[in-house]
Amino acid sequence: MKKNLRWLIALMVLIMAFSMTACGGGEEPAEEPTEEATEITVPKEVMDKRAEVEGYAADYAKKLTDSGWGDQYVALINSGKAREYDGYDAIVKVLSDYRKECGATYIYTLSPDADGKPALSSEDTNQQPFLITVDGCEDPDDWGTEYEWEIQFTEAWKGAAASARSAWDNDGDGYCWSAFAPVSDSEGNVVCILGIDYPCDELIESFPEWNRDSDKWCGYEGK
Repeated sequence: MKKNLRWLIALMVLIMAFSMTACGGGEEPAEEPTEEATEITVPKEVMDKRAEVEGYAADYAKKLTDSGWGDQYVALINSGKAREYDGYDAIVKVLSDYRKECGATYIYTLSPDADGKPALSSEDTNQQPFLITVDGCEDPDDWGTEYEWEIQFTEAWKGAAASARSAWDNDGDGYCWSAFAPVSDSEGNVVCILGIDYPCDELIESFPEWNRDSDKWCGYEGK
Protein backbone atom coordinates (compact mmCIF):
# COMPACT_ATOMS: atom_id res chain seq x y z
CA MET A 1 0.00 0.00 0.00
CA LYS A 2 2.78 2.48 0.88
CA LYS A 3 4.50 1.76 -2.40
CA ASN A 4 1.30 2.38 -4.33
CA LEU A 5 0.61 5.55 -2.32
CA ARG A 6 4.05 6.95 -3.10
CA TRP A 7 3.48 6.24 -6.80
CA LEU A 8 0.08 7.97 -6.69
CA ILE A 9 1.50 11.06 -4.96
CA ALA A 10 4.31 11.29 -7.53
CA LEU A 11 1.78 11.07 -10.36
CA MET A 12 -0.32 13.88 -8.87
CA VAL A 13 2.76 16.12 -8.54
CA LEU A 14 3.61 15.54 -12.20
CA ILE A 15 0.06 16.37 -13.28
CA MET A 16 0.09 19.63 -11.27
CA ALA A 17 3.49 20.65 -12.71
CA PHE A 18 2.29 19.98 -16.26
CA SER A 19 -0.85 22.04 -15.67
CA MET A 20 1.14 25.04 -14.41
CA THR A 21 3.50 24.85 -17.42
CA ALA A 22 0.61 24.73 -19.88
CA CYS A 23 -0.91 27.81 -18.27
CA GLY A 24 2.36 29.74 -18.34
CA GLY A 25 2.86 29.55 -14.62
CA GLY A 26 -0.56 31.06 -14.01
CA GLU A 27 0.24 34.22 -16.00
CA GLU A 28 -2.18 35.32 -18.70
CA PRO A 29 -0.59 35.74 -22.16
CA ALA A 30 -0.04 39.31 -23.31
CA GLU A 31 -2.71 40.60 -25.65
CA GLU A 32 -1.69 41.25 -29.23
CA PRO A 33 -2.19 44.88 -30.29
CA THR A 34 -5.30 45.18 -32.40
CA GLU A 35 -5.32 46.81 -35.81
CA GLU A 36 -7.95 49.25 -34.59
CA ALA A 37 -5.59 50.51 -31.88
CA THR A 38 -3.01 51.65 -34.46
CA GLU A 39 -5.39 52.85 -37.18
CA ILE A 40 -4.85 56.47 -38.23
CA THR A 41 -7.81 58.55 -39.30
CA VAL A 42 -7.09 60.85 -42.23
CA PRO A 43 -8.68 64.30 -41.69
CA LYS A 44 -11.02 65.59 -44.39
CA GLU A 45 -8.73 68.57 -44.93
CA VAL A 46 -5.84 66.24 -45.74
CA MET A 47 -7.96 64.19 -48.12
CA ASP A 48 -9.13 67.37 -49.84
CA LYS A 49 -5.55 68.57 -50.36
CA ARG A 50 -4.49 65.21 -51.76
CA ALA A 51 -7.44 65.23 -54.14
CA GLU A 52 -6.64 68.78 -55.25
CA VAL A 53 -3.01 68.02 -56.10
CA GLU A 54 -3.91 64.69 -57.72
CA GLY A 55 -6.41 66.58 -59.85
CA TYR A 56 -3.76 68.99 -61.10
CA ALA A 57 -1.39 66.13 -61.92
CA ALA A 58 -4.08 64.13 -63.72
CA ASP A 59 -5.37 67.09 -65.74
CA TYR A 60 -1.96 68.26 -66.90
CA ALA A 61 -0.73 64.74 -67.64
CA LYS A 62 -3.79 64.21 -69.84
CA LYS A 63 -3.09 67.47 -71.67
CA LEU A 64 0.47 66.36 -72.30
CA THR A 65 -0.71 63.01 -73.62
CA ASP A 66 -3.46 64.47 -75.81
CA SER A 67 -1.16 67.12 -77.32
CA GLY A 68 1.50 64.64 -78.43
CA TRP A 69 3.98 65.85 -75.82
CA GLY A 70 4.62 62.21 -74.90
CA ASP A 71 6.01 61.54 -78.38
CA GLN A 72 8.32 64.53 -78.04
CA TYR A 73 9.47 63.10 -74.72
CA VAL A 74 10.29 59.77 -76.38
CA ALA A 75 12.39 61.59 -78.98
CA LEU A 76 14.15 63.52 -76.22
CA ILE A 77 15.09 60.39 -74.27
CA ASN A 78 16.11 58.44 -77.38
CA SER A 79 18.38 61.29 -78.47
CA GLY A 80 20.63 60.78 -75.46
CA LYS A 81 21.32 64.52 -75.44
CA ALA A 82 19.34 65.33 -72.29
CA ARG A 83 18.85 69.10 -72.00
CA GLU A 84 21.16 69.74 -74.95
CA TYR A 85 18.45 68.31 -77.21
CA ASP A 86 17.33 70.86 -79.83
CA GLY A 87 13.67 70.66 -78.84
CA TYR A 88 14.19 70.75 -75.07
CA ASP A 89 13.35 74.42 -74.59
CA ALA A 90 9.93 73.95 -76.18
CA ILE A 91 9.31 70.77 -74.20
CA VAL A 92 10.17 72.29 -70.83
CA LYS A 93 8.25 75.51 -71.54
CA VAL A 94 4.99 73.55 -71.48
CA LEU A 95 5.67 72.41 -67.91
CA SER A 96 6.84 75.85 -66.85
CA ASP A 97 3.59 77.36 -68.14
CA TYR A 98 1.55 74.75 -66.24
CA ARG A 99 3.45 75.53 -63.04
CA LYS A 100 2.66 79.23 -63.31
CA GLU A 101 -0.95 78.53 -64.23
CA CYS A 102 -1.79 76.35 -61.22
CA GLY A 103 0.57 77.89 -58.66
CA ALA A 104 2.65 74.77 -58.10
CA THR A 105 6.02 75.06 -56.40
CA TYR A 106 7.63 72.48 -58.69
CA ILE A 107 6.59 70.53 -61.79
CA TYR A 108 8.72 67.91 -63.52
CA THR A 109 8.81 64.47 -65.10
CA LEU A 110 10.34 61.27 -63.75
CA SER A 111 11.39 58.09 -65.53
CA PRO A 112 12.49 54.73 -64.10
CA ASP A 113 16.22 54.38 -63.51
CA ALA A 114 17.88 51.90 -65.88
CA ASP A 115 21.60 51.73 -65.06
CA GLY A 116 21.74 55.45 -64.37
CA LYS A 117 19.71 56.47 -67.42
CA PRO A 118 16.00 57.30 -67.75
CA ALA A 119 14.02 54.42 -69.26
CA LEU A 120 10.89 54.64 -71.39
CA SER A 121 9.58 51.30 -70.15
CA SER A 122 9.79 49.08 -67.10
CA GLU A 123 8.00 45.83 -66.33
CA ASP A 124 8.13 46.36 -62.57
CA THR A 125 8.95 49.70 -60.95
CA ASN A 126 8.39 48.46 -57.40
CA GLN A 127 11.36 49.64 -55.29
CA GLN A 128 12.98 51.05 -58.45
CA PRO A 129 14.45 54.57 -58.20
CA PHE A 130 13.24 57.22 -60.63
CA LEU A 131 15.29 59.90 -62.37
CA ILE A 132 14.24 63.49 -62.99
CA THR A 133 14.32 64.58 -66.62
CA VAL A 134 12.27 67.58 -67.78
CA ASP A 135 12.13 70.12 -64.95
CA GLY A 136 9.86 73.14 -65.34
CA CYS A 137 11.07 74.88 -62.19
CA GLU A 138 12.93 78.16 -61.86
CA ASP A 139 15.91 76.36 -60.30
CA PRO A 140 15.82 72.90 -61.92
CA ASP A 141 17.51 69.80 -60.56
CA ASP A 142 20.26 68.31 -62.66
CA TRP A 143 19.15 65.92 -65.38
CA GLY A 144 19.15 62.38 -64.02
CA THR A 145 18.98 63.31 -60.33
CA GLU A 146 17.82 60.17 -58.54
CA TYR A 147 14.59 60.19 -56.56
CA GLU A 148 14.34 57.40 -54.02
CA TRP A 149 11.39 55.13 -54.77
CA GLU A 150 8.01 55.95 -53.25
CA ILE A 151 4.81 53.97 -53.68
CA GLN A 152 3.04 56.77 -55.56
CA PHE A 153 5.64 56.56 -58.35
CA THR A 154 4.65 52.98 -59.09
CA GLU A 155 0.95 53.74 -58.70
CA ALA A 156 1.22 56.51 -61.30
CA TRP A 157 3.36 54.40 -63.62
CA LYS A 158 0.60 51.77 -63.57
CA GLY A 159 -1.83 54.31 -65.01
CA ALA A 160 -3.59 56.30 -62.29
CA ALA A 161 -2.92 59.61 -60.57
CA ALA A 162 -1.53 59.11 -57.07
CA SER A 163 -0.46 61.39 -54.25
CA ALA A 164 2.12 61.19 -51.49
CA ARG A 165 0.85 60.00 -48.10
CA SER A 166 2.22 63.09 -46.35
CA ALA A 167 3.67 66.54 -46.96
CA TRP A 168 7.35 67.43 -46.82
CA ASP A 169 9.46 70.38 -45.74
CA ASN A 170 10.77 72.39 -48.71
CA ASP A 171 14.16 73.18 -47.12
CA GLY A 172 12.53 75.55 -44.65
CA ASP A 173 10.69 77.42 -47.40
CA GLY A 174 7.19 76.17 -46.65
CA TYR A 175 5.62 72.77 -47.16
CA CYS A 176 4.60 70.84 -50.26
CA TRP A 177 2.26 67.98 -51.08
CA SER A 178 3.21 65.91 -54.12
CA ALA A 179 1.16 64.02 -56.68
CA PHE A 180 1.98 62.12 -59.86
CA ALA A 181 0.18 61.00 -63.02
CA PRO A 182 1.13 59.00 -66.11
CA VAL A 183 2.04 60.58 -69.45
CA SER A 184 1.62 58.39 -72.54
CA ASP A 185 2.82 58.50 -76.12
CA SER A 186 0.50 58.29 -79.14
CA GLU A 187 0.55 54.49 -78.95
CA GLY A 188 -0.78 54.50 -75.40
CA ASN A 189 2.46 53.54 -73.68
CA VAL A 190 3.27 55.25 -70.38
CA VAL A 191 6.64 56.92 -71.02
CA CYS A 192 7.07 59.03 -67.87
CA ILE A 193 5.17 60.34 -64.87
CA LEU A 194 4.39 63.99 -64.26
CA GLY A 195 5.15 65.23 -60.76
CA ILE A 196 3.60 68.27 -59.11
CA ASP A 197 4.70 69.62 -55.72
CA TYR A 198 2.02 71.96 -54.41
CA PRO A 199 2.22 74.37 -51.45
CA CYS A 200 0.26 73.36 -48.34
CA ASP A 201 1.53 75.65 -45.57
CA GLU A 202 -1.88 76.36 -44.03
CA LEU A 203 -2.74 72.67 -43.91
CA ILE A 204 0.46 71.72 -42.08
CA GLU A 205 0.07 74.61 -39.65
CA SER A 206 -3.23 73.01 -38.60
CA PHE A 207 -2.08 69.39 -38.96
CA PRO A 208 1.70 69.27 -38.27
CA GLU A 209 1.55 65.50 -37.85
CA TRP A 210 1.11 65.18 -41.62
CA ASN A 211 4.59 66.57 -42.33
CA ARG A 212 6.85 63.56 -42.77
CA ASP A 213 9.94 65.65 -41.99
CA SER A 214 8.64 66.55 -38.54
CA ASP A 215 9.22 64.61 -35.34
CA LYS A 216 5.44 64.84 -34.92
CA TRP A 217 4.80 62.85 -38.10
CA CYS A 218 1.96 60.38 -37.62
CA GLY A 219 3.66 57.74 -39.77
CA TYR A 220 0.67 57.18 -42.03
CA GLU A 221 1.45 54.89 -44.97
CA GLY A 222 -2.02 53.78 -46.01
CA LYS A 223 -3.73 54.38 -49.33
